Amino acid sequence: MDERKFKIKLIKIIIFLLDILMIQISVLIVYLIRLYYYYQKMGFYPQSGLKPYIVTYPIITFITIFLFYLHGLYNPEKFSWRENFISLFSIFFLMIFFKTFVSFFLRVFGFPRSVLILSFFLELPIFYIYRYIFWKILKKLSGLKKVNIFIKRGDLLFKILTNGLYEIENIIEIDEEKDFKIVESYIREKNNIILSSSFSPNFKKMVLNVAINLEKSISFFPDFYEFLILSSRINPGEGEILMNFENFYLPEYAKFIKRLIDILISLIILIIFSPIFILISIVIKIFDNGSIFYIQERVGLNGKIFKLIKFRTMIVNAEKDTGPILARDNDERITKVGKILRKFRLDELPQFINVLKGDMSIVGPRPEREIFVKEFMKKVPYYKYRLNVKPGITGLAQIYANYDISFEEKLLYDLLYIVKWSVFLDFWIIILTLRTMLTPEKAK
Repeated sequence: MDERKFKIKLIKIIIFLLDILMIQISVLIVYLIRLYYYYQKMGFYPQSGLKPYIVTYPIITFITIFLFYLHGLYNPEKFSWRENFISLFSIFFLMIFFKTFVSFFLRVFGFPRSVLILSFFLELPIFYIYRYIFWKILKKLSGLKKVNIFIKRGDLLFKILTNGLYEIENIIEIDEEKDFKIVESYIREKNNIILSSSFSPNFKKMVLNVAINLEKSISFFPDFYEFLILSSRINPGEGEILMNFENFYLPEYAKFIKRLIDILISLIILIIFSPIFILISIVIKIFDNGSIFYIQERVGLNGKIFKLIKFRTMIVNAEKDTGPILARDNDERITKVGKILRKFRLDELPQFINVLKGDMSIVGPRPEREIFVKEFMKKVPYYKYRLNVKPGITGLAQIYANYDISFEEKLLYDLLYIVKWSVFLDFWIIILTLRTMLTPEKAK
């Protein structure tokens, strides 16, 4: 391990240990402040009040560190500082509810729940300060990874490289029948070569052979066929290795678990956010004097049409002159209130009614309109497989992809979700959605 990598690893270990320490310190400071104001005049110090801390904080610390890991906070240099801060904010905000729940569930009344809530306002600035310092150091040590990309027209997954994680050194558009030697020379002289998805299998094989012979690493963006291979399981057969692909379906037990989770979470959300529903409804009426809800037909499970409910964010009769068109950046049809609702995805809240009815799930591919589904199916036949599961309020594409990527790119995320589904994955997506809601450029 070279010196630079050793320093990066050491800093990350220090961050991890500091996280554990600061989680404890922030709560204890608030606790002591509370004791000072509430008990100083009474002339005693309730030692027994610290016992609940010993009971609850191993659990709280573990969950907080686990959420840090899920949000990528132990690889902070891979994200902008703004994304790091949003992750910290969303985790500590979520932990307010979890801490209160743990305190109540374990009947830990000796340790004031007000301390658990107030600690949020101390944790955030503490973590902000030292994590920002280490983020700057890691950014300097890591730098952006330089890549050389070979492309053909119509390539998939190109925009994923524009998220600030890479420095694109060269983009070379080539003819695979004429320019193989150009690729070979780059592999010989450069590192971090990326070959895009639309080159022929034979050309990719030739490039891979060169990379193997030169002992160089190379990356490929998969096309849809290669994606299916990557999504398969390798099983030992009778004397040979078999690749088993089981198609894009969820097993029956998975459908039952998802439905149970959908009902429980939807009921909680609809009850907790009912005051916000009322407030948004009043604001829409005052500023736009139109209908509060926008009801639109979308394609659901197995191609069944259902009526999706959203808070209206566009002007009345927005498609009267244009007909059905996809939303775009700086869309003039979006109202002022609608821009705010879309920015934080609050317009999606009524869809929990769709989830409760069984038309949608909380996690799954986003539902599209029938006219666009037919258009997408003509271009990419694999698109029909995303209809094998219920559409969702959020999904992998909404978490990891930019708003303006192509439907083919989103499709890869949706199909990957189906073949890799687990309860853990669903909860992971739900947790990360909170961060995405606070990232306006992705929530359009």
